[in-house]
Amino acid sequence: MNLTGAVLIMGAFAALWWIVGVTASGHASVALCGVPVLITALLIVAALRRRAVGQPLPPGEGGRRGRLIGITSAAEGLLILVAVNVLANIGKRDFTAPAVAIIVGLHFPPLARGLRARVYYATSALLIGVGTAGCFVEDANRRLLAVCLSAACVLWLTCGGVLLWTGVERQPR
Repeated sequence: MNLTGAVLIMGAFAALWWIVGVTASGHASVALCGVPVLITALLIVAALRRRAVGQPLPPGEGGRRGRLIGITSAAEGLLILVAVNVLANIGKRDFTAPAVAIIVGLHFPPLARGLRARVYYATSALLIGVGTAGCFVEDANRRLLAVCLSAACVLWLTCGGVLLWTGVERQPR
């Protein structure tokens, strides 16, 4: 996956987290739903401007990266489906957002290693922390809002990190 694709996907999911959080918790407004779209659009524009920076991928590397992303995303989706169903069946549906944040966080270490994107280790730790902390928020609406807005911010910060560190030329020693 290239820089623009990574920022597009993470930015879109950040906007989705934000919009779900404010909508489901009853705090939705045009401004609160427009802000995440604007932030994501600005990040995508920045990624498009940076896409010429960096070296082209070696032959076969794009396919390897695509398979890695496909496998980790499929595992993530399956785990989310299982968690949502288990939580619904045990009457704990209001813990869905924390569980999803933890699962999304767990999908980043294989990407960090396989894509050589060390910023994803921080993303993983932060998302797992957000999900775990969310489990201790007693009020369901506050839990949903806190987890969703925090997860969105983590993903936007990751986009910023990817933009800052991708294609940075290393000085010879």
